[in-house]
Amino acid sequence: MNMMKYMCLSSLSFISLLVITPAFAQPFAYITNVNDNTVSIINTANNIVVDTVNVGDSPVGIAISPDGSFVYVANTDSNNVSVINTFNNTVVANVSVGAFPIGLAITPDGSFVYVTNANSHDISIIDTSTNTAVDTVGVGVTGQWGIEVSPDGSFVYASD
Repeated sequence: MNMMKYMCLSSLSFISLLVITPAFAQPFAYITNVNDNTVSIINTANNIVVDTVNVGDSPVGIAISPDGSFVYVANTDSNNVSVINTFNNTVVANVSVGAFPIGLAITPDGSFVYVTNANSHDISIIDTSTNTAVDTVGVGVTGQWGIEVSPDGSFVYASD
């Protein structure tokens, strides 16, 4: 990987998502730390890091289930997605996906996670009920990073 691409990834590692977890009823931000292969969990009520979770190599993309129960982390150098249970902040699964996963998007009902695989020209689809990759869709180009699911769940959009 060239240095410019790595520098871009480093800046993306500070993406966070706000969630209210059922266990604590407090808002938390989940931040990927690409250089030490962790996710920091920050209590946004007092801005204190309350936990750090080890995930795969070079975590970048992050998304949270609609009900706040799970956080999904794209680990670019491990070619997998870590699934963190927000009740106890533990990794409950590592799902193998394509090469260099970066972007994540979850369907509105929380049934599927779509993962852009920037170096393998495809998008992996993870079934959240089993935490397994159930399909791969070729997109014909390399370098797709961003991904979103339409509000009604009927379309998935990916940038390249």
